[in-house]
Amino acid sequence: MGSTTLVVVIVIVALGFDYTNGFHDSANAIATAISTRALTPRLALMLAAVLNVVGALVSTAVAKTIGGGVIRSPSGHAGPASGFTAQTLSSGVLLATAQWGLPVSTTHVISASVMGVGATRRLSAVRWGVAGNIVVAWLLTIPAAPGMAALVSVLLYAID
Repeated sequence: MGSTTLVVVIVIVALGFDYTNGFHDSANAIATAISTRALTPRLALMLAAVLNVVGALVSTAVAKTIGGGVIRSPSGHAGPASGFTAQTLSSGVLLATAQWGLPVSTTHVISASVMGVGATRRLSAVRWGVAGNIVVAWLLTIPAAPGMAALVSVLLYAID
């Protein structure tokens, strides 16, 4: 496969990944605003679209961690193949979980896929310190988010 064809295929896969990202992260972002009737679906979708772009322009720290921090960059054709594999697999997982109505984090799915791709080359290709920090973040945020939400809700209800 020529390098131009490879770039086109990878761009198409990346766009497909972004499409499946909308099933989860964008939907998760607007679900609360719509279900509480704070925003109309149309306004919530417009805000999500605009703010996703603004967020990507303001901070690239997460993208840099996933794109270059989790694994040591492969050389030659292994680089594009790794990106293709991680994004294709992640898109499949996001599609399947969306079909089943299971909310998952796109960031968790893609970072785990990148770890898996790196580990298949060699275990030392994964930067285990970075990967460990990601897993710790997963483990901390899952109980912390509902706990903090409950605390704030109790405080707000007490004010009312």
